[in-house]
Amino acid sequence: MIRKIFFTDDALSNNSKVGFFAAGIIFTALRIVGDVILFMIGKYNLENLLLWNTITSSIIIFSFMMTLFMENSQKKKGDNNNFSVDYLKDVNKFFLISISILFAGIFIEAITNVGRIPENLFTLFSQIAFSLFVLIATIYVIHYLYKWFNIRKHKRTKFYLFIIAYIYSFFIIKEFMQFHLGYKLEFLDVFGIIVYISLVVLSWLLNSKNSWVTLLPRDLKVKQAWLSFFTFIIAIVVMSRFADLSDFNIIILKYFPFSRTIIIITFIILSTSMLRIFFLILASLPTSTIVERRTSEISSLTYLNKLVADSLDYNIDNLFDVVTKLALQSCNANSSWTELYEGNTVRIVKSININENAVYAAHNDFDLTGMLCKFQQSELIDSVVESKYFSAMKNYLPNVKSLIIIPLFSSTDRIGTLLVGDTEEYSFEIDDLKVLNAFGDNIRIALENAKLVKASIEKERYKNELLVAQKIQSKLLPSILPEIENYSISAYSIPATEVGGDYYDIVKLKNGNYCILVGDVSGKGFSAAFYMAQLKGIVMSVAASANSPSELLRKINKILYGNIEKKLYITMSALSIVDNQGNISFARAGHMPFLIKQNNKISSSIPNGIGLGLANESIFDNALEEVSLKLNENDAVLMFTDGINEMQSEDKEEFGYEPLKNTLSDNKNNNAIEVTENIIKKVQQYGDNLIHSDDMTIFALIFLGNKKLME
Repeated sequence: MIRKIFFTDDALSNNSKVGFFAAGIIFTALRIVGDVILFMIGKYNLENLLLWNTITSSIIIFSFMMTLFMENSQKKKGDNNNFSVDYLKDVNKFFLISISILFAGIFIEAITNVGRIPENLFTLFSQIAFSLFVLIATIYVIHYLYKWFNIRKHKRTKFYLFIIAYIYSFFIIKEFMQFHLGYKLEFLDVFGIIVYISLVVLSWLLNSKNSWVTLLPRDLKVKQAWLSFFTFIIAIVVMSRFADLSDFNIIILKYFPFSRTIIIITFIILSTSMLRIFFLILASLPTSTIVERRTSEISSLTYLNKLVADSLDYNIDNLFDVVTKLALQSCNANSSWTELYEGNTVRIVKSININENAVYAAHNDFDLTGMLCKFQQSELIDSVVESKYFSAMKNYLPNVKSLIIIPLFSSTDRIGTLLVGDTEEYSFEIDDLKVLNAFGDNIRIALENAKLVKASIEKERYKNELLVAQKIQSKLLPSILPEIENYSISAYSIPATEVGGDYYDIVKLKNGNYCILVGDVSGKGFSAAFYMAQLKGIVMSVAASANSPSELLRKINKILYGNIEKKLYITMSALSIVDNQGNISFARAGHMPFLIKQNNKISSSIPNGIGLGLANESIFDNALEEVSLKLNENDAVLMFTDGINEMQSEDKEEFGYEPLKNTLSDNKNNNAIEVTENIIKKVQQYGDNLIHSDDMTIFALIFLGNKKLME
């Protein structure tokens, strides 16, 4: 409610922030002056000061809390582009604040005679300064805890924070009644223990969205672990320090009634949060190297695609220079080199940590070229010494003891080989081979793009650019769809004269389920076609690690965000076939609606979601919705791109959705191929075979019940 009242306008928020800060300073000054006057006239005792302390403390605490929380409210979740680094800085602040409170307590005990009534003005000022410092420091901790809870918000964050606010209120009232009004209610003590336990549980649950910790580099994890652990220890000490009823705590109770409760509860929340972060880091440390390695592989693949998409004029040697470096980095190898076969000769275009003369000698002495050309797919040689093909290499390249071979093709012609080696046997994982296999496919596309773009410069640039993009698109789309038990599926795609970025595919997820993808890159021309190629590579990299359509879309967006041009975005629909009993689930990232035929009725389904590459992980994930559905026998789902429904007639009227629904409804043979062919036929007739300016892609799925697919 406070946020709605004060934070609707930036100028109003700034003015309100200054006003609250000024109020805090003014009442702090009034409080100090009032305490001094009461002390000098001999009226300074706990009973006389109760009303004065309660009123002024309430105003001071409220003013400073509003000042800090108003600053926090002006920062949106998406503003934090380097979350882990900022979080580490704030944990460091928590640690320093906690240490400062402890040392301040030791200092105040050392220089003053702690008691209910100060002996002189020096003691009075020292105790006031100490109490004010502890209170402001605690409010500062509350402010940052609240900020991070909201940045890593989940669906129950507001509810948990609401309950914690009531816990603060309960203990404030309890402390005020017991220590200031003198009411001793034993049942409140018993109930308070239960509430403290509930507070620890709520604090633990508030920190449940911490998957970002597992993605930290190992060195940052270690630093974060130590800092979280020591902050936890110091927070426990601070909490224990203020939990007893020693004279030390009488100071806090005297100057700021109920502030002791605020301190204890705040440091319970802080210590619980730090403990959960610490345990999470410990659990993820063993996999840190693997995570960093996979991140490096995906980043290298994404960078290569971006390089290809952003460049139109290629120098072939420069291209292989980048390719060789990225292959080395992606699997953390020791050496790599790229060789091209030009007639009967071998040319090394790029080498890293390798003796080129030794490689040439190996080619001349035992036909290394012929050995490499036997492998038409990427191959992992765990031990060069034990290999029947490459054991002789140890005499020429003694430091290459394990090897990955990546054949390079231009169209169907073998033009060379990219080799990645390491000084240790069995140093590569099978995952390295899988990623580099996808890496090799993208290199192939890059080489073909380089060749085609170079040819297009020699001819009519625009005409050949369209031709190149169409060829790339046709090679990236699947030529044969798999047979799926109890389902009939069919896809149809027609490239436009002005090429765009339509994309469809069917991949297997981590859980073994098939997932159908239909996407569209915004814009047209060469750039859109290349980003479609990038999308293909990303899908190949992350599909096997996702268990659902929404998870797959989230992983794709995480890689794309910040790696594509700001003016571009990608829409996509994803549908997972959960089982052979008609259960499906689907999600969409800003794409066209799903048309669903269920019990002979046609409807549209538009799950929430925004386009890929438009927003960061937090915003995209919160916007994405996944829908589950049970299909009955003969039920169907239609996925398509906007080139279908936006096809225009001579009168500039769009084809629309109704013909699609009618075709889906009229299909009685339960044949997906018939559905797609009829739709394409109707679209072309509607356009009177006019040249269409956008790609047209459609994917149909029909549930056959317990029937088997026809051959």
